[in-house]
Amino acid sequence: MSAAESESLTARPLPEGELLRLNDWEKSGAWAFAGVLWLLGGLIALSVGDTKLGESIAGLALIGVGVMIAGVARSGLIADQQGITVRELLRSRHWGWSEVDHLEVKMPLLRGALRVHLVDGRVISTPGLDGRSAGERRLSKAWIGEMNRRAAAARIS
Repeated sequence: MSAAESESLTARPLPEGELLRLNDWEKSGAWAFAGVLWLLGGLIALSVGDTKLGESIAGLALIGVGVMIAGVARSGLIADQQGITVRELLRSRHWGWSEVDHLEVKMPLLRGALRVHLVDGRVISTPGLDGRSAGERRLSKAWIGEMNRRAAAARIS
């Protein structure tokens, strides 16, 4: 990535009201991969002829993995003027900026990389904002800094 591309990444303002993603291909790539797994899993699970139980289970397992990948594609953080929304596969939860203590990115280990620390002591984990390149990490740091400023300002007022 060139210096100009890296600089333009960092200069991107915090998107309002949409799922925060550091690059354009991550979400669509995950949906495409999930769709391929669903298709292959369905073909294997429902194949006509000498279908064995093991093949049916393998097909259903592929469908399950596809659902998990689609969940990650749909999941993440949405920021707006009122606060943040953490969207998961089946539900979304919203907190106002005054309820947010701070946000940080941790190395993901069996849970999302983005941690939302709430004023009441709870910590919510969600995928996203763990940049893979230096430019993406700088953009992530800038967005998290902006969200932390909004949270601090809301708690002061």
